Amino acid sequence: MCGKNKGVVALVSKAVENDGGSKPLVLHCIIHQQSLCGKCLDMSEVLKPVISVVNFIRSTGLNHRQFREFIEEIGENDLPYHTAVRWLSCRKILKRFFELRAEIEIFLNEKQRPFADLENSEWMWKLAFYVDLINHMNELNLRLQEENQFLPDLYTNIKSFRQKIILFQSQLRKKCFTHFKTCEIFSHTLQRLNFPSILQSKL
Repeated sequence: MCGKNKGVVALVSKAVENDGGSKPLVLHCIIHQQSLCGKCLDMSEVLKPVISVVNFIRSTGLNHRQFREFIEEIGENDLPYHTAVRWLSCRKILKRFFELRAEIEIFLNEKQRPFADLENSEWMWKLAFYVDLINHMNELNLRLQEENQFLPDLYTNIKSFRQKIILFQSQLRKKCFTHFKTCEIFSHTLQRLNFPSILQSKL
């Protein structure tokens, strides 16, 4: 498709030039570029420990069965298995981890493997923030993949998302979580609203 000499882009460019036309403008897939932007988010401080905990829970049949029985007793669902994943699929595991944070903490304490980050409000803010931010990125990605769209449509979606980012930055400076529902949920568990200002720079 994109081979230097025999790819579609190269062949089309050559045909156009041989016919006396101007060399076509070549653009990389706009969805691929959006995906690369997502990869620029450094979520390792949150994602790595979450993956470690999930893999511990699911690493042995006994741990997994005990955890599954435990959460079934309280009417919850299981944690999805997670190892190395594409960033677009991160939200599922992070969101489920956030939803089951209390149950996970109890289970890990019973296993003599406490997870201190669950008591760290700054780390929890980051977890909640990334759940919401990745959700917005996922929504953009789905819009870019809709059928019957032309380049102007894709550009409009990207431009609209950039405007949303400006709105999000303004709202977060005011500690307004209208578009960050997970952050809003977490804020209600705190006596003092201490949203880390460093997270605003992630947008």
